[in-house]
Amino acid sequence: MQFVEFYRTSDSKCIDLRGFWGSFADKYTTQDFNFYCIEVDRNKKIVEQYNINIDVNSMDLPTVILFEDGAEFINEYVQKRMSYIINFLTCLL
Repeated sequence: MQFVEFYRTSDSKCIDLRGFWGSFADKYTTQDFNFYCIEVDRNKKIVEQYNINIDVNSMDLPTVILFEDGAEFINEYVQKRMSYIINFLTCLL
């Protein structure tokens, strides 16, 4: 599985979660479970592929997508369902 966080370096919500995701990745990365971060302003083609609204006023950031065997398994705006995402990932690991 691959966990991908889409974030913006200038977004306060994203900044607030960077340390958390970094600690989570340090603790749970394995050969079968990897974490990746994509800065949305530098990777617009990838962002468009997953229909993430990166407008300055958008509420879509940060977004996390969990992939299993190359297919989207979960695609969530983090602030909306943070506790669900953390509980789900913890149960997986």
